[in-house]
Amino acid sequence: MFRASVATLLVSLGIAFAANAADIEVRGAYLPANMTRTGEGREARIIREVLEACGHRVTFVVEPFTRHWKTYEFGQGDAVSTVPAGLGLPGAETVDYIAFQNGVSVLKSSGRVVSSLDDLAGLDVIAFSGATVILPGLKDAIGTFGSYREVSNQIVQSRLLFAGRADAVIADGMIFAAYNEQLRRLDPASIPFDAHQDVAFFRVFAPSPFRMLFRDSAIAGDFDRCFRKLDGEGAIDRINVAFVERYRDLLGGEYLGY
Repeated sequence: MFRASVATLLVSLGIAFAANAADIEVRGAYLPANMTRTGEGREARIIREVLEACGHRVTFVVEPFTRHWKTYEFGQGDAVSTVPAGLGLPGAETVDYIAFQNGVSVLKSSGRVVSSLDDLAGLDVIAFSGATVILPGLKDAIGTFGSYREVSNQIVQSRLLFAGRADAVIADGMIFAAYNEQLRRLDPASIPFDAHQDVAFFRVFAPSPFRMLFRDSAIAGDFDRCFRKLDGEGAIDRINVAFVERYRDLLGGEYLGY
């Protein structure tokens, strides 16, 4: 009776708890500002706070983007992050818990204004690995570009843009800004270009929402319940705003409306 009363009291106070707390290994994608190699960042913080609100403990194994899907599919980990709807991986899907704002970045000195993919006609464009899978309309537009390629190591995008070897970068604005920041911390004498050139980011694409997948459907249910609770309290927005503010100089008001 006493135990039941305590549980009822916790629920009435809005305190989330899990009947069976679990240690959960999440296969994450290395996406700077969102998921670092040590399991920090905007996305990592959202996942960690949601699962901890349900009483679970989380560890991250971080791999290159798209590779983390494959290792999860081959049986590694209890969950996988950054999954677009309909990818076809095994497991129980959660609600959308994060969105990325992909767009086009150009050097301000170019004078270019990009309002759609049509504005990239004839330009040398570089995108992240898997961009055509995630971004509607991109695959059909590639034939109009001067050139197009995808890279798995996204710091290459920043290097090529600053070096004048690419005209435009297709990427999430926050991730691109984080890579630019990495380059700007280097000794200027060690790089053959000016990494402090001003860049403009244009929100060309609709936000890209992502879900988690869990092998255990009960934990997926926990995640959904605790995410909705934290979201309703404004905790998710506070995390997003905190990270957007770090890169406001590039993102302006173009990132997810923050």
